Amino acid sequence: MTRVAFELCDVDRVEIRVDPANEASLTIPRKLGFVEEGILRRRLPPDEDGVPRDVIVFSLFRDGFAGSPSSSARVQAFDASGERVL
Repeated sequence: MTRVAFELCDVDRVEIRVDPANEASLTIPRKLGFVEEGILRRRLPPDEDGVPRDVIVFSLFRDGFAGSPSSSARVQAFDASGERVL
């Protein structure tokens, strides 16, 4: 998705938001070269106790994509009609 965003959608920034309690998901943006920016407080729906949850924000900018681990990931992307775009 990161490659598609930068190469096909011409965006400047890709952001990933992760629930801090989801330790397995926290490893993914870090492995892909995203930078942890900070915590947004009370941005996720409430937990089972009714307490709103925080979210950790990671980002990667276009000018950092080429040197990041995410740029070397092998991907195939298809449009809605099934035509290959990457």
